[in-house]
Amino acid sequence: MPDLSGEFARRVRLAAELARKLEIARGRLSGRSDRALLHPERLELVYEMAFFRCYLAWEEFLEQAFIRYLAGYISPLYAPVAAPGKSLFAGLVSARQAYLSGKQYKLWHDPLIVVNRTRGFLAGCPIETVIQSAISDLDLYAKVRHRIAHAQENAKANFDAACVTLLGHTIKGSKPGKLLRSRTPLVAGGATRTWLEDISNVYVALAAQIA
Repeated sequence: MPDLSGEFARRVRLAAELARKLEIARGRLSGRSDRALLHPERLELVYEMAFFRCYLAWEEFLEQAFIRYLAGYISPLYAPVAAPGKSLFAGLVSARQAYLSGKQYKLWHDPLIVVNRTRGFLAGCPIETVIQSAISDLDLYAKVRHRIAHAQENAKANFDAACVTLLGHTIKGSKPGKLLRSRTPLVAGGATRTWLEDISNVYVALAAQIA
C-alpha cells in the first residue's frame, strides 16, 4: 500500500494553511482600507474553498484505499479479506471495474454508503470500522460540504441542524464559511482552533487509521 494517508494529510494541510496564512496577513495590515482587502466575508469564502478541497481529498483517499484493498494491497493495518461470497482482484483495473459495476463513478460523501459499500466487498476492513466509529461526526461534516456545494433549502436545513449540534445554535445566513472560521470551544490547555482546523485534523487522524 502506498502512503495514501500521508499524501492525504499533505493535501489537507496545504488547503487549511491557506486560510490560516490569510488570517495572519489580515492581522498585519494597518488601516481600515487595507484590512478591507481581506474582509471577513472574503475570508469566509476562502475557508469554504479550503474545506471543500479537504473534502474532495477525503473522498479520493477513501476510493483509492478501497480499490487497493480490493486488489489485495496490504498495509500495516490490514491484510485484505474478501467478504463472504466475494473475492479479491488481481489488479487495480479489475478491482475498479468490479466496484463500479458498469457505472462511470460512485460517490463517497455519505459515510453510511461508504460503510455498506466496503462491507459488501471486504471483511473487517478499516474503512468500514473507522468510519463506523466516527459516523456521527462525519455525517455532520458532510452536511457542511453539501451546504457549500448546493443552495437548495434541504442543504440549508441540514446545515442549520449540523450547526445546532456543533455550536448549540444556527449561523446567521447559514454560511458555512462563518462556521468554519469560528473558533471551537476551549480544549485542554485553553487552546482553541477554527472549525476548519478541527475538522481537517479529524479527517487526517481517521485516514491514518485506514491506510
